Amino acid sequence: MSSAELARELEMNHAAVSFHVRKLADAGYLEVAETRSVRGGKERRYRQRPAGGRQWQQEDPRLTVRAVSEEVARRADETTTEAWRLFGDVEAWVEDGVWEDVVARIASAINDLHAAAKAPHTPDTLHVSATAMLFRVDGIQ
Repeated sequence: MSSAELARELEMNHAAVSFHVRKLADAGYLEVAETRSVRGGKERRYRQRPAGGRQWQQEDPRLTVRAVSEEVARRADETTTEAWRLFGDVEAWVEDGVWEDVVARIASAINDLHAAAKAPHTPDTLHVSATAMLFRVDGIQ
């Protein structure tokens, strides 16, 4: 979305949204998806960087985890439980090859959703949410 589209979607001030979108893009969280001509000017449309990027680890990643956790809770509060499609949680000991395969497949699925994303309210689309966080419990890479 462009800053203007995002401001309308969030019902927020365009200048404030534009400022924060630029900051997120400068920090590597967003990338320019397309540039288009609008009323004689150029409009940048942004998207979140796909899964697997390390930009969220530039600062304390726990801050990002907390922010995402709050956002997931907000989305869950605004959605009927009948709409929920999948929930899974596991803490286990697995072989390295299994772990790497699962990480790759989940990253691929998240990237597929990013690649298929349309503008908000596009006809014949579903508004969906998918969040994944995978990590080694011992923290060793």
